[in-house]
Amino acid sequence: MNVADCCGTPDADKELREFRERFGRIVASSFHFHYARLIEAIYCLERLQQLLENPAILDRHVRARAEVNAAEGIGVAEAPRGILIHHYKVDENGAIRWANLIIATGHNNLAINRSIEQVSKYFVKANRLEEGMLNRVSAVVRAYDPCLSCSTHASGIVPMRIELVGRAENCSMRYRVACDGVLVIGYGSELRGDDAAGPTAARRLRSTGLSALDVHQLTPEIAERSAAARVVFFLMPTPV
Repeated sequence: MNVADCCGTPDADKELREFRERFGRIVASSFHFHYARLIEAIYCLERLQQLLENPAILDRHVRARAEVNAAEGIGVAEAPRGILIHHYKVDENGAIRWANLIIATGHNNLAINRSIEQVSKYFVKANRLEEGMLNRVSAVVRAYDPCLSCSTHASGIVPMRIELVGRAENCSMRYRVACDGVLVIGYGSELRGDDAAGPTAARRLRSTGLSALDVHQLTPEIAERSAAARVVFFLMPTPV
């Protein structure tokens, strides 16, 4: 988006101009990735409509049939996350016998690490570790939209562990996201007397090392954490 003069379609170009009026000609913040992707999505929809309305799409020569003309090939393309490199080897029938992918998440690894370092230094406090701090760190990671399964060839859910290391005694605190264990979610309003019992209990449980969230209300963002846990307990006062 930074290196393009325009998108080439009316609505996308209009959004791009507004984007640059707000944030400047060159936008460096990782948190604007999602905004830029929305502009790209508008362009794709407009371009798709143009192609579908073009009578030439029904021409006999639109579809080309080809056979194997090389046993090995490398392709490079720009994907939403960055540069995507595919390397394939095939047999005489065109069946893939070997493949290697170097995806954008791999290219972005250094930038992701530096972003995590910057956000952690600003938000994470050594004397207390809270869920909100972890959300800040994960937010900057999500801005890069990493595909860890593709980049590392891993499968399933990868547990996350954050450990604070320092000279002070209070820096020995550890926090574990138990992706395959127990998650406690305490929710309720802190302003409504005993309705705060759920969040209060969740905070006390978290201080013991248990994975627990204290929230005002249940939101869609909690679904990902809940799905990663083996067992989820919800804490909220109910009338008797």
